[in-house]
Amino acid sequence: MPDSNSFGGDSIQVDRTNVSIVYYAGGMYDYYKGCVFKSLDQGNTWTCTLGVKGGSNQANRFAGERIFVDYVNGSRLLFGSRYEGLHQSTDAAQKWTPIGDNIPLDKYAGTGIPCIFADPTSVQTQPYHFTKIIYLLNYNDSVYQSNDGGDTWLSIGGPKYGLRGEVSPDGRYVYVTGGDANSTSAVHRLDTLSHIWSDITPNKTIVKSGYIYDGVTVHASNPKMLIAATRYPDASKNPIYRSLDNGRTWSDITPMFLFNSTVPWWSPYSYQEAISCISLDPFDPNHAWVTDFSGTWTTHNLNDSHPVWTSMEEGHEELVVMTLASPPKGNLQSGTADANGFNHINLNQFPFRNRGSGDTTSIDYAALMPSFLVSAQSIRYENTGGGYYSVDGGASWIAFKQQHGIAGKMTVSADGSSIIWAPNDSNLLYSNDNGTSWVYAKGDIAGVKLADTAGPDDIWHYWDPLYADRVNPKIIYCAKYGIFYRSNDGGLTWRNISSVAYSHGYDVWGVKASSIQGDVWYWSSPAKVLQHSTDYGDTWRNVSTVTSVSRIAFGKKPERCRCLNPISPWDCGRLI
Repeated sequence: MPDSNSFGGDSIQVDRTNVSIVYYAGGMYDYYKGCVFKSLDQGNTWTCTLGVKGGSNQANRFAGERIFVDYVNGSRLLFGSRYEGLHQSTDAAQKWTPIGDNIPLDKYAGTGIPCIFADPTSVQTQPYHFTKIIYLLNYNDSVYQSNDGGDTWLSIGGPKYGLRGEVSPDGRYVYVTGGDANSTSAVHRLDTLSHIWSDITPNKTIVKSGYIYDGVTVHASNPKMLIAATRYPDASKNPIYRSLDNGRTWSDITPMFLFNSTVPWWSPYSYQEAISCISLDPFDPNHAWVTDFSGTWTTHNLNDSHPVWTSMEEGHEELVVMTLASPPKGNLQSGTADANGFNHINLNQFPFRNRGSGDTTSIDYAALMPSFLVSAQSIRYENTGGGYYSVDGGASWIAFKQQHGIAGKMTVSADGSSIIWAPNDSNLLYSNDNGTSWVYAKGDIAGVKLADTAGPDDIWHYWDPLYADRVNPKIIYCAKYGIFYRSNDGGLTWRNISSVAYSHGYDVWGVKASSIQGDVWYWSSPAKVLQHSTDYGDTWRNVSTVTSVSRIAFGKKPERCRCLNPISPWDCGRLI
């Protein structure tokens, strides 16, 4: 993958005629260019075949699938984009062509064509080898049908705001789930013989509470068995409904479920929260999968009186890591969105517990007393949060007695005697009593908001403007918009001492200090520069061999390393 934006998946499909071939639509945000990738080796390597905007972490990120690979002819593909309409390939993604001029573009809402699916009974072998009848959902418009393998399209009415679709294995019914945030969610069914659409929503009451019907599946060997799943991001055990008569009647099967979580820190509150997709094993009606906010669940006894769902996680957790700190003595400490973060006792095992709900945006430790740590946290949905400190290497945390802000960035002097905190939308703060009291920093930095955000609950920033010298407890460093500041009294008073590179753009920049006194590093991702100072930031030189940088960190020095140059961390350790 060319960049981290590509790690956000908008759709994925396997070529049924050759399972080594996989297609993947990568693009986390629409302000970067995404791509439809192709792999010939089951995902080990990828090639970009079509540059197109993605948005897998944006509007209706739980819809799908946008990629369609013909069931019997792997050279024929369709891709429904978010902004740029429908694309077709007839040569296994060597070339893509925009088609469907009569399908309105979704230029602003950013959902576009979220789902393309086919009638499995329409496979044609003579005179052409392809799947004949294909459907697509155009989010702000209606449902479209193609009777010629995707070459031409005609609206067949049906619901707006479609998210997922499925055709019964006998081709008789088309099922569409979806809806927006205005209590319009429903399950619709098209009778392909009468061409009549019907609303077959299992439970309309929960829609008024914000639930959306999203996941839908029909069993491959029983066309009457239909399952529809709901999605709500702030509740566990989202209701799942089953019908045995093509959606005429339904039963809520969720109350019968039992759960077996293989992740120790997951709470029952996270079990099947914000369901995205549900799928049935075509060979076994008792075997099903569900994907949700946290991961993937499976059951092998769906039709029993009490189905047992087991989480399928092994080294994979859907979390956003905001910050990491690895004290030279002690455990790795992580700060994440939503789950707050972890004390990683064993890197080969899931952590036993997390630090509770919320977001940890910054962690630092006292370099000369590494069992002392500080962290800045937020519970963004409640517009609350604050700061914490630990005296036992992160095993437990104590809230500051005086909370003077939310989230932001934080550092601690080398001996732990002072804490410096830049909360969101606040001036720089200083405490010398473990957060019992705070004063605003003085000098040239007075009035400067280091974490200048869109609001106190805005945590999505990756700058690191604050860092303490790892040897001298009196020296603290800071940078903002090309100005480098230094404090010589533990963070209370500051002077503007030099200039560093800055370029307006995405906010990835920061300051780090190595284990050598006065050895400071500054980077700016927009400016594509790494700068180094050996005199506490008084003067700087560009590292000419670096052409792009987004983060830096210092690793443990190699065993038996003899430092040839005592002022170069590249000799005594690893700069990452």
